[in-house]
Parts: sequence; structure tokens; C-alpha cells
Amino acid sequence: EAAMAAFLFSAALPIATALKIVLHRRRPDTYRPGRFKSYSFPSGHAYGTLLAAGLLGALAYRQLDDLLIAMTWTVLALYVFITGTARVFLGAHYPSDVAGGWLIAFPTLAVIVLITGV
Repeated sequence: EAAMAAFLFSAALPIATALKIVLHRRRPDTYRPGRFKSYSFPSGHAYGTLLAAGLLGALAYRQLDDLLIAMTWTVLALYVFITGTARVFLGAHYPSDVAGGWLIAFPTLAVIVLITGV
């Protein structure tokens, strides 16, 4: 199950890149113009961290006791939140890019969990 989840996670990562190419949203004007070469929406970092954290959280749910599950989910949620806010703070994305990455990651994560049973 974990190997299949890892495979599907790897297969799902290009979804954010494909959406960037289709939507062509420019990045915000930052203090270093030209620093970022790809388009802005959705945030690939937000998308990827939520997918990874969601899979780790699902595995933790199946393997750990209640206290460790709560601690693991708290740490993973902070990781996802800090990564997303850092992308906005660094000027790489608009807040809506990060929110879009998260919103796209949720159904992708649900499909991976349903397929693998993780």
C-alpha cells in the first residue's frame, strides 16, 4: 500500500505543473524580478506539501496510537501552513496561488487514499 501510494504521489506531482502551463498566471512583482521561471497558479510547493503531509498523516492514522496521531497531524499541518505562507512571504506566489494548490491537492489526496487504502 505504501509503495503504491508513493508511486501515485509521484505520478500526481505533475498535475500542478500542467495547470501552471494551461492557466499562465504571472507571478507577483517581487524584489527580484526574473527570479522565478514558471507560472504562479497553483503553487506547486503548497500542492506537494499537502499531498506528502496528507499521505504521512494517513499512514500515521493506521499505525500510531491516538496521542501520537494528534501530535503527528499537528506537526504536518504546521509544515503545510508554514510552507504555504513562506511562498507568499518570499514573493513567489499570491495567497490565492497557495490556496489553489491546497484545494487541488485535497481531491488528489482523496483519490490516492481511496485507491491505495492507506
